[in-house]
Amino acid sequence: MVLIISAVFPPEPVVSAQISNDLADALSVKYEVVVICPWPTRPSGTVYNIGDNDKRPFTKIILKSHTHSGSSLIKRMIESISFGLVSRKFIKEHKKAISIIYANTWPLFAQLSVARTCRKYDIPLLLHVQDIYPETLTYRLGPTVVLVKKLLLMIDQYVLRRSDTVVAIGHRMAEFLSSTRGINMNKIAVIYNWQDETKFSDINNIAHKKEKFTLMYLGSLSPSANIEAVIEAFGDARLRDSTLVIAGSGNSKEACIKASSLYPNANIRFVDAPSDKVPELLASADVLVLPLKKGVGKYSIPSKLAGYMMSSKPVLAFIDTESDAADIIRNAECGWIVPSGNTRALSFKMQEICSLPEASLAVRGQSGRAYALKHLSKEANLKKLADLIKSYAKP
Repeated sequence: MVLIISAVFPPEPVVSAQISNDLADALSVKYEVVVICPWPTRPSGTVYNIGDNDKRPFTKIILKSHTHSGSSLIKRMIESISFGLVSRKFIKEHKKAISIIYANTWPLFAQLSVARTCRKYDIPLLLHVQDIYPETLTYRLGPTVVLVKKLLLMIDQYVLRRSDTVVAIGHRMAEFLSSTRGINMNKIAVIYNWQDETKFSDINNIAHKKEKFTLMYLGSLSPSANIEAVIEAFGDARLRDSTLVIAGSGNSKEACIKASSLYPNANIRFVDAPSDKVPELLASADVLVLPLKKGVGKYSIPSKLAGYMMSSKPVLAFIDTESDAADIIRNAECGWIVPSGNTRALSFKMQEICSLPEASLAVRGQSGRAYALKHLSKEANLKKLADLIKSYAKP
């Protein structure tokens, strides 16, 4: 049996959820595959009514554990501990049948439970790292909580060192994990998170009608996304005949609406972003905005970037300039990078971009799409991940 432990899973419209689902589909052609996951709760506020009529070639089991889709650090920690405990129990009960575990689960405590249990029962573990902890918590914990950070770092080191293979979603992430956790680079596989390119196959044929130049953010409205800074920059830019569209939902939506109220003369709109409408929404924009708080995305790649690029739209990134995401945008020649935190520079860049001819924007957009199809697509990455697991699994 191949056991997939996934912190999120469809119907949750999260990239990690789709990755686990795609992987389960691919492996089930040859192996018995079981997926364990918690009750779906993402995005925050969504209520799911899941039946047992889903047809799939693998077994999906929802484990009863505490869930919390909000931003409370303590409650998220409890969620991680809870799912880790039920995952450990499941592994213990089925240890003789499991030949390999792929874990794309909550850091750090759920990961710790899985790693310790795999070590106890000598089960190979392939761990997928989406974000680096505790470093990504720095902006929330503050600089004074030194002991807490040291403890969390020790947990992460233990987990990664006891994983048979660590999957990193970017090259900078891999190098950072290797140097700070004492892991040989040969133990780390770099595989990009992917988007299903077929969802964007007709993106250039989607008809859309708009009168204003449109900048758009589409994704989760979370504190780490730094959307309030984008609103501030757009408001200060005082752009005529331009619109900032913020598409999505999340814990920071009320804060973003409040921030936009400070600029009554700016055309700022909030819209929902159901997963089936994402290509249509992206097609309606002229430029797509990718913001992250300083330090948050230094060693990770926002999952929305692949979808942005596949939509054939240029990307205005407000991120760490030395990061995996920035490297991709530079290599793809598909947009502009403004250092995260410099809202004045972002305002100036918005003014510059809004004056560019459509042909110039189109060149960047098409360049991004070509790069994404080659490097960030399901076709380019699913086989790499599946082959890694097959090297451990028993038929």
